[in-house]
Amino acid sequence: MKIIYRAEDGKEFEKKTDCLLYERTLNLYYENTIQKDKIRRNFADALSEYEVNEIARILEYGLSKSDLSELAKLHKAKHFRAKIEDLLTTDNFHTDCDNFVKENYDLYIE
Repeated sequence: MKIIYRAEDGKEFEKKTDCLLYERTLNLYYENTIQKDKIRRNFADALSEYEVNEIARILEYGLSKSDLSELAKLHKAKHFRAKIEDLLTTDNFHTDCDNFVKENYDLYIE
């Protein structure tokens, strides 16, 4: 008799360890996706709740055009300026950071 292990999504495995590893990886992926969405839905809350390095790590050191637009709006309103500049620098968005410091927001705000 052959034992088959079934993951939560229905995928089948012959080894229990493979099944558990697959489920853990899938759960981490979903958790990360949820964290990214939480940050991108409200950068103000994220900047007050998380450290800059943690935000950068969760977003995988990347920012979209929409992210930059939201950060520009916050920076223009004089909210979290230092943290936003740190985030841009951490993510290697040096030109964008310089533009924010020079208040060139029209390049970002839609």
